[in-house]
Amino acid sequence: MRADAGRRILASIFDVTVLVLCSVLWASLVLSVSQMTWGQYLSSMMSLAEDGGSLYQDHRSLFTLVNLSNLIYIGSSFCCILYFLSEVFGDASPGKRLLGLVIGAQDESEADQDSKTRRYLIVLAPIIVLLCIRILISANASHLRSFLIFSLLFSVVSSFLRLYLILLFCGTFSAFRRDKLCLHDKLSRTAVYVKAHWTPRTSSTEESVRRDKGFSLEEPPPRNPDAVNKLLFKSRNYSASFEPIPVAKSINDEEIPLRGLFGGEDK
Repeated sequence: MRADAGRRILASIFDVTVLVLCSVLWASLVLSVSQMTWGQYLSSMMSLAEDGGSLYQDHRSLFTLVNLSNLIYIGSSFCCILYFLSEVFGDASPGKRLLGLVIGAQDESEADQDSKTRRYLIVLAPIIVLLCIRILISANASHLRSFLIFSLLFSVVSSFLRLYLILLFCGTFSAFRRDKLCLHDKLSRTAVYVKAHWTPRTSSTEESVRRDKGFSLEEPPPRNPDAVNKLLFKSRNYSASFEPIPVAKSINDEEIPLRGLFGGEDK
């Protein structure tokens, strides 16, 4: 049985809550090492967003603040990427596992590795792409020109990825339909099932392979002894009708049959 939308939403809320807590702990660790409080960091980021041009006069303060922000973002992204690897190398995220859900194929068989990897990349594609750009920004922080180029690239790409996330989010509401499939479920050909009410069946790929090798997955029909006996009886009568015909030889060595071809009267 496929999981309903309510149970899937609860599992997602649990996963997001765990990731937010991990991100907050990571950011607190980074700020404590850099000897900056949360109030100072947030006020600096607000100043950068309101009037970033004036901060370019002091490159050191700008690069320090941006590198700090990138470090927090990179650590949080890695937490998210590693967290959801449980859906690739396992069968569910911690939130789904807690609510008794499991990821499988849409034909009620176990999902293969390719399908789970495709599902993982569809959902986490924006985070992975932005993480790569953030790493490039941090690596070129000492060069102002490269820093500005990658920062502009990050802004443009993030705008397109926001549209992607909005589309993906709207696609999750299709789980309220009868098939109970989200957009990323349909794209990856997977589904979420209630583990207690789901028995995985043999996948179509394995079934075709076994059929090619001569193995049948279906049980053979029960044997009918009467039909077998009738078949044997018919075969015996059929073979008896072809008994050798006795012949006699004449003076000219011509063979003359003594009776009919199929047990008839003697001639």
